[in-house]
Amino acid sequence: MQMSDSKIKVSIVMLAYNHEKFIEQAIESILEQDVDFKYELLIGEDCSTDRTREIVEKYQRNYPDMIKVVRHNKNIGMQKNVNILLRKCEGAYIAYLEGDDYWICPKKLKFQADFLDAHPEYIGVTHNVKSVGERGEKLPYRLEGFHHEKEHIYTKKNALNFEIIGHMSGLMYRNIWKFLSKKELNAVEKCKINGDQKVSVVLGLKGDIYYFEDVWSVYRRCFRGNNWSARFRYKNMSLFYYENNIEMKRFLRDCYRIETDIEDKLLVNIYDAFLIWKTKPSSENRNIFLKMIMKRDLKKRTVLKYILVKQMKRG
Repeated sequence: MQMSDSKIKVSIVMLAYNHEKFIEQAIESILEQDVDFKYELLIGEDCSTDRTREIVEKYQRNYPDMIKVVRHNKNIGMQKNVNILLRKCEGAYIAYLEGDDYWICPKKLKFQADFLDAHPEYIGVTHNVKSVGERGEKLPYRLEGFHHEKEHIYTKKNALNFEIIGHMSGLMYRNIWKFLSKKELNAVEKCKINGDQKVSVVLGLKGDIYYFEDVWSVYRRCFRGNNWSARFRYKNMSLFYYENNIEMKRFLRDCYRIETDIEDKLLVNIYDAFLIWKTKPSSENRNIFLKMIMKRDLKKRTVLKYILVKQMKRG
């Protein structure tokens, strides 16, 4: 690692909670970056119940000028954790790496920072990731979470369709948080939608993001414990996605005065709930479906007609 400038160019945000098995690999993959600029690693240690805090504090002692550990005395959750870290970022650019993922290209930071230096017309740059299981094993396609994509550009159109840019371990973007108005920053932080989706949409409204086809990081999916993959692998997520779409519409209206038509998205969410109930009958799945059709966001006649037409097409 080489540095020629006293200013921090890239701030790396790392969320850490019960990652004792993996976090050393994550941090080492950052320390192995071959760059000619200064970067910082901010670790939000969210009151882990294992040795995670002990491990990150050891790294902080060894690299006091680079690594900053933000300790929480009680578990505050991913969203509050990342909000606190983003406010502390000093770099011109921001990158992400969670405590159970890792980078596999030692020039990842340099490639991306150089791209943003050379292309002021882009607000961010990202790339593909490799998905693995807890022990590093290859996952079947249906469990990958993020699939390989061709080189493309994420635009405002994608943002207004509520699309996620890609896995956060691939993303680097200009540090917008230092320049947002207090009103916008508070609105973004209070918005309860999925964090990755929120960052994607906010960035997409402000500029384009270039997507490289290269694979420069690894996304580890652990189906045990309290992480996202484990908690929601077998859960009926229809209502979650429905309410997420409602919240996103409200957020765009209140924060940016942008009106969006989400009727088609809500109908798809309701129909998904209907199919899950029919294919996996249970009181929970039935109640989720009934709760969704009883909401007043859509006319019941519109919902029932949509389901009927879809079922007729299925035969």
